[in-house]
Amino acid sequence: MIPRVGEALPNTEIFRRLAARFGFDEPAFGASDLDLIDDAFDADDPRMKGTPARSLAPGTALLMEFDGDEAVLFKNVMPATASGKVELVSSYLAERHGEPVPSFRPLDSDYPLTLVTPASDKRITSTFGGLEWSEATPPLEMHPDDARARGLRTGQWVRVWNERGEVRLPLEVSKAVRPGCVYTYKGAWFRTADNGQTVSALAPATKADLGGACFNDARVEAAACSPPGPAAFAGRAFARSHLL
Repeated sequence: MIPRVGEALPNTEIFRRLAARFGFDEPAFGASDLDLIDDAFDADDPRMKGTPARSLAPGTALLMEFDGDEAVLFKNVMPATASGKVELVSSYLAERHGEPVPSFRPLDSDYPLTLVTPASDKRITSTFGGLEWSEATPPLEMHPDDARARGLRTGQWVRVWNERGEVRLPLEVSKAVRPGCVYTYKGAWFRTADNGQTVSALAPATKADLGGACFNDARVEAAACSPPGPAAFAGRAFARSHLL
């Protein structure tokens, strides 16, 4: 934790001020940070040892104990499985999914390229909008072998598509990407695309059996296309440099 810098405010204070301006007077909107900390913990839980959560200084912790002893697996803490054991072969998975251990199922797709879309270290989703790099269309990186097979080169614009949609991005040919993969950053603003779509339009909405998103299952194809004209971006200055 660092002291507040300049006019910066924590989210909780911003929400309190917004609530006051909009006339929300419910108690939750007036709760202080210490009130919220206390509300987040059950004061009657024996593991709190009668210590109010607000009294714990930043960087400190309470030792979790069970019946007065430090937590020790299989002594006073047991796995919450039907057998009470760590299950390498899971009765839960067998009952829920018909498979006692996770299995691999290859993805069936007509599109040959795996689309990888991590966050930029300068932009988390669409946070930091308005900064210089957030106004640039993220480039698509592709291995030289894949670019050669498609007659593509750095600086060209490419159409990237699958059955869900398409986006058009500037290409950067790079050996940093594995053959069979293409790479671009998530979190671009819609206004950086001439058709109002970003790579999120290409990602499947399915979930893994045990929860979580399967965005790594996105498969695409890419081909050369004409670069967008200035009118496609409503007259905005367009930056294609790799500022990300």
